[in-house]
Order: sequence, then C-alpha cells, then structure tokens
Amino acid sequence: VPPRMALDRNQTIGIVRFDVEGARDEDQNATSRFMEAIQQGQPGVPIVELGTSSEVLTGVGKSQLNGEALQEIGKKYNVDAVILGTVKLKESQPKVDVNLNQGLRLDTVRAQVRLDGHLDAKLVNTSRGASVWTGSSTRWINLAQASGSTVGVGSLNVSDKNRQYEKLVYDMVNEATGDFRPTWKKERVAK
Repeated sequence: VPPRMALDRNQTIGIVRFDVEGARDEDQNATSRFMEAIQQGQPGVPIVELGTSSEVLTGVGKSQLNGEALQEIGKKYNVDAVILGTVKLKESQPKVDVNLNQGLRLDTVRAQVRLDGHLDAKLVNTSRGASVWTGSSTRWINLAQASGSTVGVGSLNVSDKNRQYEKLVYDMVNEATGDFRPTWKKERVAK
C-alpha cells in the first residue's frame, strides 16, 4: 500500500532543525533521524537542511514562523515545503510504590525513574504557507528502576542515559513518520 503522505521527488523540501527542550545535543539527532525516516520510506526525495528556526527567520527578516514567513522561506531557500518540529524530553521524579502485606508490614518496594518524550512535526506548503501534514508521538522509556522485598531479594537496573535518550527520540520519530512509509497488506486471492 503506498504511503498515506506521498512526497513529490521533483519538489525540494526544507527542514528546520527541530527545537528540543530538556536535552543537550538532541536537536541535531532528532532532525537527522526525521530526515532519515522520510528518505527510507521514500528514497530520492530531496531534503535541504535550513538551520535553526532563529537562523532561518533572520535569513528572511521575520520574527516568527507563520504563514507569511514560510512563504518567504520558500522563495529565499527555493523549497516547495518545509518540515518543522519540536521535541520535549523530561525526566520524571522518582516514583516509589510500596506494597504492604495485609496492611501489617512492608512486603515490597519498587522505584522507577523514566524519561517522558513528546514530538510534534508538520509539513508546510511554502506557496500557501499552509500545513499539509502533521504528526506526533508521545512515549516514555525507563532510565532506572529498583525493587526489593523484606526477604532480602532485590534488583537494580540503571540504563545508559544517552542511549535511552537516543532510543526514545528514534522511537518517536519512527512513530510520527509512519505516514511517509509504504505498508503491506495481506489479502486472500480468490481461486
């Protein structure tokens, strides 16, 4: 089945570096992953990296990314559409669950710290300044967890923080870009 959002290989798409809150150095990673996901689903689609939103806005003499600014971006950078995105990452406060055995004594304790993430992206047609596609993803991943019981059994699992950040961004991009990939459908053929 063809992608729900088919891109024209004769048109050039610009991508503004994703704004990332809550992580250092993930803005470049999120943008690169997004480009990679689109081009894996639709090889040959030309994508131009335009820079950060502030660099692009300065380049067209505008102060915010609205329809008028996007039309100017299309003219200045010779792109037919622009991809914009934001990623928000936040480490949760430790969550502790205490299980009391029949309310009389401590039975087990569990603790968890997780990374919550949200990605929003849109594809905007620069001739009209209007969105033609939007996608999003909200996910979380464990950073650390521990458990223990009164009988002396316990466990501790602490993940590589940088790998977990990368994995969460990768998973969110993969989910959000599903419309750009072809899918397969099994059908029974009548004899």
